[in-house]
Amino acid sequence: MASQAKIMGSVTQTVRFLIERLQGQIVENKNDYNLTDEQLRSLVTLVESSLQDSYNRSMNQIINTID
Repeated sequence: MASQAKIMGSVTQTVRFLIERLQGQIVENKNDYNLTDEQLRSLVTLVESSLQDSYNRSMNQIINTID
């Protein structure tokens, strides 16, 4: 169990990093997209919720693979 908790903690940190990195790149390049600030906020929120939801849905598969 300790191994599973360690692995899942690491996977969670990795997913969080991916989300933050993608959001940062979107914001850094916002002028390339010609988006309003409101549209940019909506896009960044969509990216976060979509990736987080995908991770949550795949969590059981990751845990089953560890076991």
